[in-house]
Amino acid sequence: MRYLPLDNEDRAKMLGVIGVRNVEDLFECVPKEARLSKLIDLPYHQPESEVEKYMTKLSNKSISASSVPFFCGA
Repeated sequence: MRYLPLDNEDRAKMLGVIGVRNVEDLFECVPKEARLSKLIDLPYHQPESEVEKYMTKLSNKSISASSVPFFCGA
């Protein structure tokens, strides 16, 4: 997927179409303690392949229910 930067007018149109005032409104349902408190430390001007590699490595730190045994109910 290619990243095509948007200008402020494009962002405002997109937010208007989905009925929110700003980007923060998109995250209202995410508890504040689950949100990132700072930007991800990515070096600027990285090729897309490097960013994808970094994000994959970062996401591999999360454990999904399908990757470990878990027990529900009796």
